Amino acid sequence: MNHEKFMKIALQQAQLALDNQQVPISCVIVRDGEVIAQGYNLTSKSPIHHAELVAMNNIDTTIPFDLYVTVEPCIMCTSALMQTNVNCIYYGASNSKFGGCGGVVTIVPEEPWKQLKLEGGIMENEAIELLKQFFERPNEKKAKM
Repeated sequence: MNHEKFMKIALQQAQLALDNQQVPISCVIVRDGEVIAQGYNLTSKSPIHHAELVAMNNIDTTIPFDLYVTVEPCIMCTSALMQTNVNCIYYGASNSKFGGCGGVVTIVPEEPWKQLKLEGGIMENEAIELLKQFFERPNEKKAKM
């Protein structure tokens, strides 16, 4: 599978988030080589409207899927993903502050019944550049940290 193809779509969604003064984190959900859902952060509307949760609201999560996300899922999103039938999580930039796939903690279980593949660093520089653009410019909707 061409991981860059799907990450480019996620990065396009992240650009839309940036254009709408949202934190530029986005994802696409892929099943059988086709994008079936996508989403970007809407956290200025609600702190739980992360890209992964927005996208998962549009699919049947009991059917296996892969997730491509521009930044490593946070602990909350990783926990939510573990309740689904996700096969693989592919991400761009690591999340050293809130990451749930190894950036801070690893939520992913080691039980043999849940074989989950994690792969980071896909188009990482492009994802980081969008984040830099967001946090370096004035923005009334910017998350306070």
